Amino acid sequence: MDITAQVLKQNLRAVRGRLLMVDFNENNDGYYTCHVHLPDGTVVYGAFDDDLAAIMEKSLRHEVYAMGVATIDAASGQLITLHIGELILIEPDAVAEAELQHAYDRYFADHDTATHLRQALHEAISGQTYPISDLWQMVDSDDED
Repeated sequence: MDITAQVLKQNLRAVRGRLLMVDFNENNDGYYTCHVHLPDGTVVYGAFDDDLAAIMEKSLRHEVYAMGVATIDAASGQLITLHIGELILIEPDAVAEAELQHAYDRYFADHDTATHLRQALHEAISGQTYPISDLWQMVDSDDED
């Protein structure tokens, strides 16, 4: 492996964040530019070629994985810029929808009055009843907690 290949391999990086700026005016180097905002508030300044323009436009304001060759500050080791070679849009709607559905199901399992009433009616019809004194004791013990 020659020195150029070694340097490129060492500087390959991937970041995950929100793509919040894309500039489709070519800079002096002939690249387009973008900003990927990481969860910790750091902004990664990116550059990309024309072949990524469509996915960049589609991914604007969404969470992405950006992979490419990084320029690293020699003193701090911090990523300065990322020449993005591949961008993957993380589909937030699928994750959010599944989480929302789970929360919705969990909430109604805990708070669905109609289900509780049907269950109580079923218990009463099948003879699963309690003396009133036992029920009051259960209520009193709940109040003490």
